[in-house]
Amino acid sequence: MKALMNDIWIPTDRHRRTINVSQIDSLALSMQSPVGLINPVVVIREPDGNGHNLRLVAGERRVRAARKLGWAEIDITERGQLTSLQREEIELDENLQREDLEWKEECDAKARIWAVRAELYGETVDQVADHLNVGRGSLWEDARLAKSIEEHPELATAKNKTQAQNKLRLIKRREGLEELAKRRVILPSKDGDYSDKVHLGDCLVIMKEFNSESFHLVLTDPPYGINLGEGETKKSNPHPTIYDDAHY
Repeated sequence: MKALMNDIWIPTDRHRRTINVSQIDSLALSMQSPVGLINPVVVIREPDGNGHNLRLVAGERRVRAARKLGWAEIDITERGQLTSLQREEIELDENLQREDLEWKEECDAKARIWAVRAELYGETVDQVADHLNVGRGSLWEDARLAKSIEEHPELATAKNKTQAQNKLRLIKRREGLEELAKRRVILPSKDGDYSDKVHLGDCLVIMKEFNSESFHLVLTDPPYGINLGEGETKKSNPHPTIYDDAHY
């Protein structure tokens, strides 16, 4: 079944946020060969109000390649009415199974399809992992990373998933130590007993609260220019920067 290219519209709320132009060019060359288009694009009949009657569900790269080739029509598979979750499931499935995504988009897509299939079919993490043909642990790690990027946007600057996961572990460790310190924080002692206690705050302020001759030893270990964010790990990956480590 074919449809006019001018009748297909691409919604703006699709999961794929980046389109690699060189890959579109490569796909266009493939579609121009005698084999042509192997997989039809998936659409549903839904007008956009601007004269286009077919909403694209899956196959954005193929549509863009066809337009680049100047095709007047394209093979389609028209589905019946779909809920928003069903449309999302089809799009996510195609993104994950047909082309490698940027690692951030892949994590986000896996987290989302887990949520979608759980809502649609009541599937567990194991069932979703089987559907995607990935390990349960891999799916769980990617979904956790996707959620963590929302909480810690700096993770998105990592070059790959491995670096982002290492960076996340450092962040979680830092947060754990900070939480532990908060549970032990006390107000300055009024009786002058400062032993075996943690005081959190600006040392120049806190020290003024202490009585004279309260200490036998003061040991400090500030990160003077240690450049944790520079250099490489054992696997030749740059260390992730988790705090300001400039020279002072």
